[in-house]
Amino acid sequence: MLFRLLGMGQICLGLLLLTQFGHWRSQLAAGWLALGALLWWRGSGPVLVLWVSGWLGLLALAPGRGPGCLASPFLRFSPFNLFSERDLSNLGITLFYNSPRVREAVRPIYDEMETRPQYGQMCHAVAYSANDLFGLGTGSGHLFYTPKPPGRKLLFFLHGAMGNLQCYTSYWQTYAEEHGYTVVCPTFGFSGAWWRPGGLETAEAAWKYAHEQLGVAPEGAMVVGLSNGATGAVRLVMEHPAQVEQLVLISPVLEPEVVGSDRFARALQRPPLILEGDEDVNVTPAAVEQGVAAMRDAGLKPRYELLRGHAHFLMFTARATVFQSL
Repeated sequence: MLFRLLGMGQICLGLLLLTQFGHWRSQLAAGWLALGALLWWRGSGPVLVLWVSGWLGLLALAPGRGPGCLASPFLRFSPFNLFSERDLSNLGITLFYNSPRVREAVRPIYDEMETRPQYGQMCHAVAYSANDLFGLGTGSGHLFYTPKPPGRKLLFFLHGAMGNLQCYTSYWQTYAEEHGYTVVCPTFGFSGAWWRPGGLETAEAAWKYAHEQLGVAPEGAMVVGLSNGATGAVRLVMEHPAQVEQLVLISPVLEPEVVGSDRFARALQRPPLILEGDEDVNVTPAAVEQGVAAMRDAGLKPRYELLRGHAHFLMFTARATVFQSL
């Protein structure tokens, strides 16, 4: 009885996903998932074996490593890779944030990304976010980057919750192409809790890859941290003070004991830029301003901008303002 109930639940899940997804590959995978659950529920063993074989065959339709992606073979054969990142991102926004405004703000970012052929050829990293939720690893070693001629300055982005999305790389690529940067976005699980064991090491490995394999300029880097990613950005700047020209923290998690330290103050070449939304309930302005106050107590003069009418995802909802502030 329990297995039949689970099967019915999987059928409902598959049909629900089918109605929510817009990409043909996502729809095909969701429909196949529902079909497999139906066969399981009806107890059709031989046909179920054929279904599993068909599922493995579907993986041939999934994108591979592609240009601009340093990926493990695991991603190529992950079931998550059958679904488009856009569909999974919209599903995550619905489940975790329930914000139509954020979905609308993300839409033009994905529209822009889909005009760039390299993103359709590479696997995304959503599987690593799912793995991290179940304690199966963070995807350390995976990263996205924009292939550019050597010698460009580095724009190094550290993600927050929901993991490392391709759309982040595409988002910053627009700015990078106008200002001569190569974008590198490393992956560290679902929450982007870079203070956890392995967080700084993951960022350091990507930093080394950018300088040794992509040939970015040795100095003049911009390090950007979103939400939890700010914890990694701050630590990375303290490790490479001579190479980082600008630190940008967006809707940031700030640790007063770290950002108020003498070591952090000495590491900065210029005051950090901090962007926060006055409607942010994930990391409240009060929490951010505690970190800003700690910086000021340490003798720093951070550029703190509180954006009216914006919440935690101001990076998307106030994109033009973010670019103008850099």
